[in-house]
Amino acid sequence: MQERRVLQPGECHVWWARSTDFSPFLIHLFDQDERKRFHAYRFSADRDRFAVACGVMRLGLASYSGQPPESIPISRSCPQCGKPHGKPEVTNLSPPGIQFSISHAGDRVIVAFAVNTPVGVDVEEVFSEWSGESVAEAALTVGEMRAFSRIKEAERAAGFLTYWTQKEAVVKAVGEGFTIPPNRFSVSGRSDSPQLLSWPRDPGLLRRISLYDLSPGPDTVASLAVLGGCCRIRYLDGSALIGDWCGRDRADSSIRGPSL
Repeated sequence: MQERRVLQPGECHVWWARSTDFSPFLIHLFDQDERKRFHAYRFSADRDRFAVACGVMRLGLASYSGQPPESIPISRSCPQCGKPHGKPEVTNLSPPGIQFSISHAGDRVIVAFAVNTPVGVDVEEVFSEWSGESVAEAALTVGEMRAFSRIKEAERAAGFLTYWTQKEAVVKAVGEGFTIPPNRFSVSGRSDSPQLLSWPRDPGLLRRISLYDLSPGPDTVASLAVLGGCCRIRYLDGSALIGDWCGRDRADSSIRGPSL
């Protein structure tokens, strides 16, 4: 029986894992759409990241609800076309109101959970060779570009990705994707107090959303946005969560083998 966890209002749980945590036993957790997406990836590294992210998502939800992870209903219906590639949402779960966001890059996988408030998270891998000046010009506002131009050359990649992950986290929390282009709203970037500085459609959002820089490890940048604020962030071990579950499932493999 998986340990039952409590997610309090005003609290955000951030689960970290790695793509190397992949096990074929995770496939038991997937619904039909997740299996299709898993098999659609051409490269094993992409499949592993996706499987670990889905595994942490489902096992995390199970730890809050007490429901079997494979039976938790997840909807990914796109509001525009109805196809299953929209923001994942949980339906008919007790306790109600749990919201979450998923991101993965390189070897890192992150899933953030909150209750009764939207969250957004993004993680990006920092490459040693920076050649993204044109990308920065397209993604940053004029003011952000002025600040970005003052960053030392050796720190440009991480500096830009701090802006990018903050923006990505914001649009995930708001739930609109980049319907507002990234160069139309501004964030603080590298700062002791990360924040959303401008938002064209609803200036009141600046007071309602909180930004946090996370520490995912070397050569990786990550940001978290919580709509409504957050009084406490807890960091949890998604690798151990997967390992514990796969160990139990492996003990039952004499009855059912992994369905790849």
